[in-house]
Amino acid sequence: MNGDRRADAVLRDEAGRLWFMPGNGTGRLIGSGGWNAMSALVRHGDFSGDGREDVIARERATGKLWLYPGTGSGGLGARKLIGSGGWNAMNALVGAGDMTGDGRADLVAREKATGKLWLYPGTSTRTLGARKLIGTGGWNAMDHILGGGDTSGDGRPDLEASDGFSLYQYQGLATGGVRKVDNYNGSWWAQEGATAF
Repeated sequence: MNGDRRADAVLRDEAGRLWFMPGNGTGRLIGSGGWNAMSALVRHGDFSGDGREDVIARERATGKLWLYPGTGSGGLGARKLIGSGGWNAMNALVGAGDMTGDGRADLVAREKATGKLWLYPGTSTRTLGARKLIGTGGWNAMDHILGGGDTSGDGRPDLEASDGFSLYQYQGLATGGVRKVDNYNGSWWAQEGATAF
């Protein structure tokens, strides 16, 4: 997030403040308060198309989705509304990378009522395009869904998901969808903190 080519972290504390933790082991406050009003925070990649990593947040009370553009120095710029409401119907949000292959970071969301998985493509206007169904149901069985980058080595971003016992790899397809290619049995329920939501 600060442009030094090291992986960073964004953390929310119990006071509702947002912290930027650069990969050099130090950290600083980037959001002075009010972040507890958000029910989901997603480090999203470069959604705004300016070469900097961004954060997407869902507002708990309204179900609105907000884009907080990265400044390139570890901070966040003025927010922009990218989802006018209804996002509380989703119980997982995942920054999945450029799944559609158009050079824009996309968002994946799981619908709470149906367990369906939806792909929301990023656009050149810093908004979300028309959603596409990429998982027909059953995704509510997963307690974690992650955008793990290109773990299959084919140049397209993939998803990983855990049902509390097994870890599953879902390969990204040229169509923007995913297909399950592998699973790893084991006590993955014990691995806390892996969620993107």
